Amino acid sequence: MISKTSGITLGKIKFRETSIIARIFTEKFGLQSYLINGIRSPKGKFKIALFQPLTLLDLVVYYKENAGIQRLSEVKCSYPYSTISGNIKKSAIFIFLTEVLEKTLRDCSNPEEVFAFLQQSLIKFDTENENQSSFHLRFLIEFSAILGFKPQSIIDFKNHIPSNLHASGSDALLLIKQMIENKTQKISVSSNSTRRNCLNLIIAYYRGHIDNLGEIKSVGVLKEILD
Repeated sequence: MISKTSGITLGKIKFRETSIIARIFTEKFGLQSYLINGIRSPKGKFKIALFQPLTLLDLVVYYKENAGIQRLSEVKCSYPYSTISGNIKKSAIFIFLTEVLEKTLRDCSNPEEVFAFLQQSLIKFDTENENQSSFHLRFLIEFSAILGFKPQSIIDFKNHIPSNLHASGSDALLLIKQMIENKTQKISVSSNSTRRNCLNLIIAYYRGHIDNLGEIKSVGVLKEILD
């Protein structure tokens, strides 16, 4: 079946000499793997830049239910980012978000809702310059609502993280409380340590709801660049 859908690139791996397998979260079919032949040769049909992390795409795909590998007919960028590549902080946050999405979107029952949220969030991040260093914190709280496990209160949040983390800092917990209650869209982080503690707490909360979340390796790079 040939179908049109929008998508977001999450990653790619080399396949043989000239091909790749791209992981794309699609609006219609959720997370899919696509074999793209010849893309690493001079005569390739598609440009490999289209498969950089979090590229927003318009796709025409051959979809076969239950197939492990799908194929693409057409692909083009639907929204070219204007500020990401030239901003080291935004680039670091993009790397972090890509890893989080790869680990959380494996089994998605509401791909259209998830895609709409991701598309809107990524475009907003690209176009706004305020609060760059804290975007990922609010993103994770709002994304937890889309995934179905947003905390109802700060007490609910604390009940789903290890008790030894409850003393991680009153400023971090207050910030999380404000985000849960949607009191402000503009996050004011008092210090780098507050930002680090806040991220650690939110990741711990995610681990309480997502099996096999594992280590998020890009956290170290993110902290180093944002501090």
